[in-house]
Amino acid sequence: MASRGDRGLLFFGSAGGLAARGGHGLRPLSAPPAKRALVSAAFTLALAFAPFQCAREPDPNRRIEDEPSEVVYRLAERFKAEGKPDARASTLKFLVERYPTSRYAKQATMDLEEMGQSPPPAASK
Repeated sequence: MASRGDRGLLFFGSAGGLAARGGHGLRPLSAPPAKRALVSAAFTLALAFAPFQCAREPDPNRRIEDEPSEVVYRLAERFKAEGKPDARASTLKFLVERYPTSRYAKQATMDLEEMGQSPPPAASK
């Protein structure tokens, strides 16, 4: 790979560095210290403002998959719509036992209390 610049023909030397061939043989190209400092500062600044991939919660509307606790809660809601209170209560209790830290576990606990059912012990921890 070669290109013409003010100093003559540029190419990669045997040591892997960029070198220039001018009237006086090969000499390594080096940037002035001020330019190196400016490039280094720009690179550091770019890294400082680069977004981190895991810095925020994913948008629920853009998720690819549902959370397991959400699926279980939806099943309980389907049992409610079909008029199956025993199946609903059993499903809500399973949700609270299996996914106690889920946001749906809190809703399931409230739903169980509204139904007159006691939530499983995992909900009170």
